[in-house]
Amino acid sequence: MKTYLLDLVFRINFINIIFYYFFRIMNYKHRNESEKRKSYSIFNFNKLIEDIPFYPDEYLIDNNLYGIGYSLKRYMELETPLDAYIEHGLFFGSLVKKNSIENHSKRIITLSNIRNKHIRRVAPNIDVITLGPYIHYADELIDNLTFINLKNEFGKILLVFPSHSTKDIKAQYAGNKFINEIEKISESFDSVFICLYYLDARNVELVNSYKEKGFYIVTAGHYYDKYFLSRLKSLILLSDYTMSNKVGTHVGYCVLLNRPHYIFDQPTNYEKIGINADKEIDQRNNNDKTTSKLEQSEVVHAFSQFSDDITSTQKDIVDKYWGMNSIKNKEELLGIIKNL
Repeated sequence: MKTYLLDLVFRINFINIIFYYFFRIMNYKHRNESEKRKSYSIFNFNKLIEDIPFYPDEYLIDNNLYGIGYSLKRYMELETPLDAYIEHGLFFGSLVKKNSIENHSKRIITLSNIRNKHIRRVAPNIDVITLGPYIHYADELIDNLTFINLKNEFGKILLVFPSHSTKDIKAQYAGNKFINEIEKISESFDSVFICLYYLDARNVELVNSYKEKGFYIVTAGHYYDKYFLSRLKSLILLSDYTMSNKVGTHVGYCVLLNRPHYIFDQPTNYEKIGINADKEIDQRNNNDKTTSKLEQSEVVHAFSQFSDDITSTQKDIVDKYWGMNSIKNKEELLGIIKNL
């Protein structure tokens, strides 16, 4: 029933707007929660990961996630909701989520030309807008003085992105092996920051496994925090090198911001913990799974060796999947959005 109702919200503009205003009225007292958290220390992860009641700024539900819609509109100095569905991260393979094409806008904002082609094969009548890595459009969250003080205090920083869970599935990997690799890589660094997704940062055992090694826990915040993308941008810029144990949107973001990245590729198992777990895990058909595996393998191969510099091959890969050459300036972006 819940899935059916959400499908109606996506498809019918009138119902979507009612849904939008209902939550704005119901959660009005929480409208400034993101602003409150804007001033929190990057190390105050326990406060940053607390739930935020849903107070939408965008009509389309997914456009309120990770501060992407907010960052794009702030970049354009636009106040009205976007009439286009935003794919909220990098999707590998030919999977195109149902709610991204079966909503009232009939327009999709995505990263790259290869993603554009996948979407058009499934939905040839959808308008697809490629903008490149969304993090380009986000403001930095840490001011210059704080940034300088943090660099003086923590020196050369290795920023690590572990595989992350979702509401319905819990990511599981060989933590000891990953920690051993982090320790090996971090020998030439002064500090290690572990950037945990907000759901994983609630896992006390996981948090302690990193803290026991002297690593610092940080997070980009709750996914309803409109400064999520800005906080992530500041964390990446604060670092000198980045690594992860699985390919994800963060890889291209790091390269765009001129931070080398290393993938210590590990098998990740997903434990079903929510009612939509089966749907999330099995959302790809065989073709989707094949194309996803091929594309992810290409990225993993390009980043599988620790390197002090970003290679030309890595830049080409990031352009292919994250669309670095699709970045728009303010005037170009405004022209596209206003002509939708």
